[in-house]
Amino acid sequence: MLNRILMPSLGATMEEGTITTWRFEEGDTVESGQIICELESDKSTFDFESPCSGTLRKIIAAEGQTVPVQQIIAVIGDPNENIPVEWLSGEQKGAIAATAEQTGATAETETSANEGRRVKISPKARKLAQQLGIDIEDIKGSGPGGRIESGDIEKAAHAVKKALKQPITPFGPVRRQVNAKVTQSKQQIPHFYIQTVVDMTGAAALREKYSSKGTSISYNALLMKAVVSGLEAEPSLNMEYCDEGLRPRAGKNVGLAIETPGGVIIAVIDDVDKHEVVELSQKIAEAVNCARQQQFHAIKMSGACMTISNLGRSRVETFMPIIHPGESAILGIGSIADRPVVANDLIVRCKTVPVTMCVDHRIADGAVAARFLEAFASYLEHLE
Repeated sequence: MLNRILMPSLGATMEEGTITTWRFEEGDTVESGQIICELESDKSTFDFESPCSGTLRKIIAAEGQTVPVQQIIAVIGDPNENIPVEWLSGEQKGAIAATAEQTGATAETETSANEGRRVKISPKARKLAQQLGIDIEDIKGSGPGGRIESGDIEKAAHAVKKALKQPITPFGPVRRQVNAKVTQSKQQIPHFYIQTVVDMTGAAALREKYSSKGTSISYNALLMKAVVSGLEAEPSLNMEYCDEGLRPRAGKNVGLAIETPGGVIIAVIDDVDKHEVVELSQKIAEAVNCARQQQFHAIKMSGACMTISNLGRSRVETFMPIIHPGESAILGIGSIADRPVVANDLIVRCKTVPVTMCVDHRIADGAVAARFLEAFASYLEHLE
């Protein structure tokens, strides 16, 4: 005798179920009461026990297939009896429906059938996702055990519809390059950070002195000169990391981060140690002007040992910029402002600037960076 095994109903609201796992293969002998497969309804997942004994002759509903209640999912019985052709269509309903009451199938409080790459999703939600063209892989379910419900699909569809109405501003070439570089840096360069505060009283006085004579010098020029002083104290920071070791650079080349309409670029000034501060200020001004007019062909944008990122004109105390790939460090320069400082047991007002040094730990350790920063600060604090 052959028996049709039908998709059971666990309640009045259940309309369909999904085969998640078959425990037996065609040709296996099954005993009444053995769990032959795992099913999932809109509300739960449950083990389905065979209502009869015999050979599992045919699996009609494959794993992952959603089947209406009372539709045939398998045939169990005599191994020699021919299966009626109409049974194989999987569309027969009625007959010996193996309901939960008949088979002892038990609903689980937690979903356990969805393992590996399977997605926990109710049959109703799966059908809705197919109708709406929603990818279920990235949806976080709100149901038990993280199962995706139809409400989750509707919410995702609404979000997609809303996103399609929002215009997308494409990245320009500069922004794309910036995105690629900072991603590369944060993924591949082990940053560490040290900070200090530098007295800029002497630097401000020196600028005033030059200005009174009709000549302009920039803080960035003085900062670059301070970098040179730091490199002379710690030459290892004037090296480039490679897999084989550290490669020394030919000159003391320093970069400056410049904001442009398309994004930040780094302009590199070669041989900073060989330029007087007035000439260096002019070179920096020319680079800034070309960058902001997006005349990038006129700017050198590679080969620096480290970069200065100066937000001194903004209301910024400290910040930690990202090292440009290929460089040993980057200096984040905050705002120059009058701040209280203790000197000779007295609280006095001084022009100071907070400085954060971000260093590639593969090139230098903390002590090396600290000595560099000491020399950097000493240069600025002893200007005359």
